[in-house]
Amino acid sequence: MGGCPTLSSNEEGHGMAIHKLTPRKVATADHGKYEDGGGLRLVVSHSSAKKWVLRFTIAGKRREMGLGSFPDVGLADAREEASEHRLQASAGIAP
Repeated sequence: MGGCPTLSSNEEGHGMAIHKLTPRKVATADHGKYEDGGGLRLVVSHSSAKKWVLRFTIAGKRREMGLGSFPDVGLADAREEASEHRLQASAGIAP
């Protein structure tokens, strides 16, 4: 693999559903982690605070980055931002 950044098949969405969440599911989600696909997930704390997290791999190292909190960042915006960051990661640029 060398120093080339890669996304796991889970993050690329190959063989996996992508865009699994709905706006209603996001708005009503209880404590837990909810995968949207492509490395994007919604994390809901015990206090019901919701945040978007993107998981990706660069040079064989798993990384996570926050994309903002819900409702400040909605589902469509989180998906768009995740897509942009995945492109950067695939080009070897740490988002």
